[in-house]
Amino acid sequence: MNTVEECSFRMGWPILNDRFYIGLELYSGSYLFFQRYLLRSVVIIFLLSGSNFPTCFGRFSEYKDVNKNYFQINQHVLNIQNKTTHLLINEAIKDISERKIKEPNNKIYDYLESYTWFFTLFILEQEDQYVKALSKKKKLLQNIQSGDKNSPYYLFCQAEILLQWATIHLKFNDKTKAAYDVYEAYQLLSENKKISRFPGE
Repeated sequence: MNTVEECSFRMGWPILNDRFYIGLELYSGSYLFFQRYLLRSVVIIFLLSGSNFPTCFGRFSEYKDVNKNYFQINQHVLNIQNKTTHLLINEAIKDISERKIKEPNNKIYDYLESYTWFFTLFILEQEDQYVKALSKKKKLLQNIQSGDKNSPYYLFCQAEILLQWATIHLKFNDKTKAAYDVYEAYQLLSENKKISRFPGE
């Protein structure tokens, strides 16, 4: 498994190769050309931004100012991420709620909450949950945008949420929203690559 594949796995994304697309087609039935094109766009943006990614949250970050909203990766964050990727969603949600009380200014938990929505909607495919979650997506992005603009996680987390939701929009055949989120995520990742670096880079 190469670096990109390992990062994709640990971040909860599928290994991006031909078997992935074949699996999607077997699972979802016939894929229209536009859907395949848009999904590949998500993949391409994800890969192109690779040099700008933290090492899959493998290191603790020090981007913290207790007097304002911040982004910090700590052991609690890693534990929640691990539970989410192992589909222990209810446990992850419970932990996120607890950590938001104890670390109310750490906006990384809003990113993790979006992560749980991503897996829930993608797996359960419930239309009513999708409609309900649309307002949650907006709120989580707003919470991220209230964080420290000087942190490399500021734009990164926004872009990651948008890429997650682009996939969900495709899942529910909402191509316009998916295309918009892909474009916006690309802009954010491109900007982040110019202006910021992650710890250890």
